[in-house]
Formats: sequence, C-alpha cells, structure tokens
Amino acid sequence: MISPLTDLSAAFMISLIERAAKSTMKSNLPFYRQIALRDSRLIRQLNQQQVFHQLQGSNGLSLSDIARATNLSVSGAKSVVHDLIDCRFAAEMGEGSSTGGRRPRLYSLDLASKYVIGVDVRADATRVGLFRLDGSSVAEHGSRTDEGADLLEAVRRDIQGLLEESELTEDRIIGIGISVPQSPSSVRTRMGLPDGTPLSESNQTTALDDVLSSRIFYVDETSARLVAEMAYGSLREKANGVFVEIGLNEKGEGVRGSLLCTNLVFQGQHGLAGELGHIVVDPSGPPCVCGRRGCWHAVGDLSHLRHGLAEDRGIETRNTEELAAAVLRELRRGNESVRTLFACFVELQARAVALLVDILDPEIVVIGGEVARFGECFLNELRLLIGPRTNEPKQGKTSIELSRLGDKGSIRGAAAYVMQHAIELRMRA
Repeated sequence: MISPLTDLSAAFMISLIERAAKSTMKSNLPFYRQIALRDSRLIRQLNQQQVFHQLQGSNGLSLSDIARATNLSVSGAKSVVHDLIDCRFAAEMGEGSSTGGRRPRLYSLDLASKYVIGVDVRADATRVGLFRLDGSSVAEHGSRTDEGADLLEAVRRDIQGLLEESELTEDRIIGIGISVPQSPSSVRTRMGLPDGTPLSESNQTTALDDVLSSRIFYVDETSARLVAEMAYGSLREKANGVFVEIGLNEKGEGVRGSLLCTNLVFQGQHGLAGELGHIVVDPSGPPCVCGRRGCWHAVGDLSHLRHGLAEDRGIETRNTEELAAAVLRELRRGNESVRTLFACFVELQARAVALLVDILDPEIVVIGGEVARFGECFLNELRLLIGPRTNEPKQGKTSIELSRLGDKGSIRGAAAYVMQHAIELRMRA
C-alpha cells in the first residue's frame, strides 16, 4: 500500500509548506494541527489527493481500507470519497466480501467520466494519447512533421483529432501534459517556448490556451520518463532514486538523467537539476558540448559503440535496434574484438553510475533509453562492475534495473504528471 504522503505533487507540497511557514500563530499544537486551524481547505485538498492516489493503485477499496491507508477516520474517508464522487473522479463499484458483518461498499476511480491527455513531441513527429485516471490507454494518435514545420499546430491538430475520434468534449479532460525534449533546442522554439527556460516556468502561459481550455503542463522529456517510472515502472513505491537515459548523441539524446528525492521529482533551485550527462568520467576524454572534457554525455553514449563496431570491426548498423542486434549476435559467436569493445562501453557506464551511487545513495538506479535494447547482457555486466567501484558501506545496497516502459515512457509520464495535479486542478476549477 502506498504511504499517505507518497505521490503528492511537488507544487502542492511546496504550497503546503509555504503556507505553514507564513503562519504567525504561536501555538504548541503539532504542525498539521496548526495548518488545519489556519486553512481547513488546504487540509481537505491534501486528504483528497491522498485518497485519489490510493484509489489509483487499487481494484477497489472500502472506507475502512482508505482510512487505514491515509490515517483518516472512517467518517473522514467517507466525506472525502463523496467529494471525489461529486466531481466524477471516483465511483461506487459494488460490495466487497464480508468478514462476518455487513458487506462493505467498495470504491474505485471513475474510469468513464474524466480523462487526461499525454503528448510526446519530437523534432520530426508528435504523438498524443488519451488516458483513463488509472493510467490505462484509451486511444493514441500521431503524425510525422517536416523539418521546420509548426509543431504547435501539429499538437493542436492531433489533440483535436483525438477528441473527435473519441467523441469527447473538453470538459471531460482534466488536463494535458506535454513532454518536450531537451534537445534539439529548435523543438522548444517551434513549440513557442523560450529556449533555456525551465519548463516549469512556462506552465503559467501556454501557446495552446487560445484553442484548448484544459490546463496544460509542459514537462521535460526525461522528467516525464521519471514520472512514468514512479507511476508504472521500477520507481513505483520508491522514495529515492535516479533515472538515467543512454542513447545516441547523433539523435540529440546522449546521456540524460532525472532525480527522485523523497517521493518528488527533484528539480533544483533553478529547475535545472539532473544534468547527469555532464558528470566527468574520463578527464582525458573528448570535448563535450558543455566545454569540458570527458563528460558522460561525450564518452558514454551509444555512438561510440556504433562507430567502434563500424570502423574497427567493419560492422555497419543504421539504428540502435540493428546496433544492439549486431553486438549481441557477435557476443554469442564469441567475437573477442566485439567483447572487448562492449566491455569498455559498459565499464564507462559503471564508472558513472558508481559516482551517482556514492554521491546520492539512492534506493534504485533505473537505466532507460536505447541502451535498454541490450537487455540482461548489459545489465548483468554493469552490476558486476559497479560493486567494486562504490564505497564499501554502499556496496550491493542500491538496486540497478533497466526500464521496462520502452518508448511509451514520455507520453505516459506526461499524462501521469497531470494526474499528480488532478486534485489541485479540480480545486481551481
């Protein structure tokens, strides 16, 4: 069962703390009692958020189940559940099994009334998806875009097409989450977003508001994937973790990361935390786009493995799918030259991940991106190499896993980001 404070949105928790800090009350009452006296509406919002996320992770809960999970009284849980039913976020689903007395009523999310939309924006394509409140997909619509085309118009067109196809009106949509890549920077420009500005600061004014009345959230692609891992993947029910993507520099991907700190996406003072690709792992390595030498982004992305396979071994590959297939095939054949090349590649990843483990002491490190195509062969060797490179007290205590969400992580994460703010949006309506 998810703990009471798990999965609350960062913005909501920050507002909670700020209001408490501004309180001028001089009282010996506990922290939450002071807030309750000061702002009962805020506490009600907190309780609704807790109950909503408990229902998200279940197949049906009784009022007693909800009360135990959220530390509310049964009558308090009943009041909150009825609030969620009134706004069509929850519904009664029948009766549960009896334990000797009256059969309890069970409650779940209302999966037929309210929806969220997730959008994945790339330089050459857009993809939109309609999701129920439990994260399950209803429909998906995508389109290719020419270089320099108006991405904003493509997103607008795709969203409207999705709504028409699903026969839904905008009042059924809680909000829209849009995943935007860090690079190339032209993508942000084509979306009408200021380059170099943290996306959280762009959420106040959106270029789609003139057509779509739903609240829109722009999310950095890597953060969206982290949120997806929190909701549906290896970071589910984890309090502290690291998500790292390893791809091809040639595609503008390279190495990127995002941090989970005490159940929240850690964005840093200026919204720019998670630049894991610029950890220096080889001071004598090639120059990086940031101006330094030997960054993880510059030496550890898949392009080095691809070039080594082509130039030194004469094996050409057109994409990462072919690259992974070729490397795994040669390893099975016992090709020592390719084994050496692959071992060097994994060793660089182990060096960087070990630094993260030593500095952050995370519960888990999840590795995604194109490198996940190498599967257990990559993961098993990486785990073996990380252990000896971490400080002895930390050895073996951090789990290292590959992402299981594939290329759907960003669109699912964008939608999940909206769900984290669902109650907040409902209170503003």
